[in-house]
Amino acid sequence: NTINWRSLPQDPERAKSTFESAREVYPPLTELLSLHQCIYAVTPDWLPVVGVLPSSPRIGYIGGCSGAAFKKAPVLAREVLLQLLGEEPIIDLTPWSFERFL
Repeated sequence: NTINWRSLPQDPERAKSTFESAREVYPPLTELLSLHQCIYAVTPDWLPVVGVLPSSPRIGYIGGCSGAAFKKAPVLAREVLLQLLGEEPIIDLTPWSFERFL
């Protein structure tokens, strides 16, 4: 049994079924009393949006990282700060800009 957590359904009955399947794969889950779902903060392509607004170069943004932000936020924040200060970022943030959706 494989569970794709990215596609965890919003349908409560289907979620319960998915949770039961997870318990079969990992029996310690039987000790859990409840199942809660949350909506991930993701973009359509599952990549974060990071950069500085071209129309307002004093405003930086980082979003769509969902749970991975705990790992990525320090580096992304440094890169956005470098841009806000007018310095060259170490990492090219172009692939993560809002412009890819325009």
